[in-house]
Formats: sequence, structure tokens, C-alpha cells
Amino acid sequence: MKSKTKESWGHEETIAHTSKYIVKKLSIRAGQKLKRRFHLREKENVYVDEGVLLLDLSESEDESNVLKLESGKFWQIYPKKVYRFCAPSDQNVVLFTITTPEKKDVFYFNE
Repeated sequence: MKSKTKESWGHEETIAHTSKYIVKKLSIRAGQKLKRRFHLREKENVYVDEGVLLLDLSESEDESNVLKLESGKFWQIYPKKVYRFCAPSDQNVVLFTITTPEKKDVFYFNE
């Protein structure tokens, strides 16, 4: 089951969706960022395929806790951890996410 969705920050493509996991490819344009979010039950594994991912783990806009993950790096995001994917201003980033398939488990912050 492949599907591709255009987003304001780039695009998201579902590569695989099974009863045990979901694999997505995210292409984020230079300087763009996704909304801050968290999951109650879902575990998310992130693999950076191209570029440098700025993984913002800040709990609020007043905090700064950003990891730079270069191509080939992997990170695991645990349930209830606030995060945001961002691309540097000078380059696009391509990453893959592998998640558990919980339904309606993502919560976004209004920004």
C-alpha cells in the first residue's frame, strides 16, 4: 500500500503499512519544519537518508533542545516525547520513519 501526500513542508510517502508497523518516507524542503507533536503509545524510529535532520526535542517554544542527525544516523522516539522534524535553511532532508501502527495516536501543538 503506497501513498504519497503533498504537504506544506514537502511530502510524505507511505512505503508499507502492516498490522505490526508503518514505514514512511518524508522529504522536507530546506528551511521547513513540521508541527511539534507527541504520541501516547506509538514508538517512532527515525533513519536519516539524505541531508541533516534537525530533531527538535524541545518541550515548548521557550526551550531549545535540537539534535543534528546526519545522513546514516538513527534515533528512537519514545511515547509521550515531544518532537518536531526540521530541515536546515540550506538543504533538504530525506528521512524514513518506522512506527508501531496505533490509530489516532498523534497529538499536535497549536502554533
